[in-house]
Amino acid sequence: MARLRDRVSETAETRGELVLYKLDRPTEIACARCAGRSTTRWIAVLAGDWTRLWCKACFLAMPAS
Repeated sequence: MARLRDRVSETAETRGELVLYKLDRPTEIACARCAGRSTTRWIAVLAGDWTRLWCKACFLAMPAS
């Protein structure tokens, strides 16, 4: 099974230490910020730590830098 970082098809945007990525296919994640679970192609990674994933909604709630 490929690691998530190997499945990135696009780097979309950066907000502070968060980077939003688009994956090659939908994947189930648990958001480290809101604790919600979702199946999505969009994930945000906090400070380069691929164990600290955020959902796109939490990413968009952060102010743009």
